[in-house]
Amino acid sequence: MELVERLKRQHPATDQMLIPIDSTVISLTSKLFWEQEYHQVKLLNGINLGQGNPTECLIHFGQGQDARFAETVHSMIPENGVGVMDRGFASWEFLDELSLTQTHFVVRIKNNMKTELDHRRYRVV
Repeated sequence: MELVERLKRQHPATDQMLIPIDSTVISLTSKLFWEQEYHQVKLLNGINLGQGNPTECLIHFGQGQDARFAETVHSMIPENGVGVMDRGFASWEFLDELSLTQTHFVVRIKNNMKTELDHRRYRVV
């Protein structure tokens, strides 16, 4: 929050909201779920730091890389927002989809990702 406030003071025209997005896996202990062969659930959510409101939430039974949920993540980031995500979202298909829709994002890429990319669309820091 302090960084956002400093950015707004230094650049008053900048009014972009930071939207950190992450997921967690929750083990299910209910016998009702286990009978249906559901042992865990993945919860994917973000928060609008400017307003303090949570974004929409995705609940997915089972596991899966976060990048699989690109459509849901895209809808979590408002037009004037910047999605901030960890390595679980780092896949070229996911990044291409966000880039094509002109969604602003920051993603920590995996150590083994090849960074030969179109520098007009991406910037690696």
